[in-house]
Order: sequence, then C-alpha cells, then structure tokens
Amino acid sequence: MKKYVYIIPIILFILGIISFCFYNWNLWFVYPDKERFPILGIDVSHHQWIVDWKKVKESWIGFAYLKATEWDDWVDKKLEENYFGTKTNHIPVWIYHFYSLRISPEAQLKNIINTLSWKTFELPIVIDLEFWWNSQIRPSVEAFQKDITFLLDWIEKYQNRKPILYVTYEFKDYYLSWFKNYPIWIRDIVSYPDEDLDWIIWQYKNRWHINGIDGFVDLNVLSWSIDKLLK
Repeated sequence: MKKYVYIIPIILFILGIISFCFYNWNLWFVYPDKERFPILGIDVSHHQWIVDWKKVKESWIGFAYLKATEWDDWVDKKLEENYFGTKTNHIPVWIYHFYSLRISPEAQLKNIINTLSWKTFELPIVIDLEFWWNSQIRPSVEAFQKDITFLLDWIEKYQNRKPILYVTYEFKDYYLSWFKNYPIWIRDIVSYPDEDLDWIIWQYKNRWHINGIDGFVDLNVLSWSIDKLLK
C-alpha cells in the first residue's frame, strides 16, 4: 500500500506536465509534413484582440482569414483593424462568416454584402459551418441544403468564385452529403484529415503562439499553392 503513496503523486505530476505542455502548445496531437504543406496561415477574430501584423508577417505566415460576420446583423469589432493590418503588410486575406442555422440565408447574405461592400480581398470567402455555439434548432437536411445553396450561389456570383466551406466532421456528416461540390477547410486537431476528403485548408491546431499576437491563435496549412487559391 505504501508504494502507491509514492506512485500516485508521480503519475499526477507527469499528467500535469503533459497537460501544461498541451495547454502552452509545446506538445500537440499532429504535425503536418512541412515539405508537403509549407504554407502556414492563421484565422483571427476579436478574441485575439490586438494583432501586430508586421510581426505576424515576419513569422512566415502566408495567409490570413478574418472573422467578419455572424447572424444577420453582427460584425466582428476587430474586422476593420485586422483588415487594414493585413493589407498594409501584404498578407493575402479574406473573411469568414459564421453561419446561423436559425436565421434566413437572405438576411445573412445581406449582412455579408453590406460588411464587405467597400473592401477588396484576395482569397475566397469562407462559410463557417459547425454546431459549436450555433442554434439548438437543427433544420432538416433538406431545409438546410436549400438555404445554404441559396447563400452559396449568391456568394459565388458576388465573388465570381466558389466559396470555401469550413466544416467539422460532425457537421459534414450530418448535413453535407453534397459537400464535394465546394472547396473544404477541415478542422481536425487530433490527426491528419480523412484520406477520402479533398481538402484545401486544414486547421490542425487551435492553441498556437505567434509573434504579434498575445494568447492563442488557430493554425492552418494549405494543400494548394497561394497562386492556385487566388485563382
């Protein structure tokens, strides 16, 4: 019995060290091959608060996605500042809209267009599709696909290119039987994405430190070149 008195604190100490390393990004679940995926990018919102984009550019960040809109009337309060920061430092940039399951696609589209009307961006717009922090009301698959198709068709006309879908596996499996019609940005922070998934952006880390940003930021890699993404 006495030996367990010593073993248990040691186990707890080791678990504490591992937890600390994960929390502070020293350890992670998966590391993409740098030769296959050399282009790193971040996605930011008001949660990052103040961003020094000059330092971000110096950290070899190749692209950035900014949170812009949500619902039918919400605009990220750091969008303007982040937009000018990326433009000033020549970082390829575009925005993402967090899609609400309970608000009409017409109202969400109006919010997106009104927010972006005077801005110019390089990268395709992203529609963020996930259940986290979304409505507890889940429309039928048929109703969702009708609504999201309306939104995506109009965005494609507005930008003259297909939007990208940011998805979690849970959302994709529940709603997106036709998802291969659109470029995919997949969130998978524990392993390489499914082999049968033709993704172009992979968010593999959600707790990364970078010069120019206090606190944590999401980290992504591209499967395409920037030039291909720009086209």
